[in-house]
Amino acid sequence: MVVGRQAIILKFVEGVKRMLKHMADQAGKIHRDQRGQGMAEYGLIIALVAVLAIAGFRLLGRNLGSKVQDVADTIQNPN
Repeated sequence: MVVGRQAIILKFVEGVKRMLKHMADQAGKIHRDQRGQGMAEYGLIIALVAVLAIAGFRLLGRNLGSKVQDVADTIQNPN
């Protein structure tokens, strides 16, 4: 079960990394345009929230991982 839990957390972290890269790319485009400085700030806020979410996953560790695994097991075996 540890492997499944780790896989879920790794997929989540990879998704967050992709989202942050995309947001950084978009923020860079908007910032160069000079019309969207507010959007760049929103992007930074969302990036901070993502970093805090990752930190929360790491701090809560096994308890949160256990809950995520329970949800994954329920989805796979709804009986």
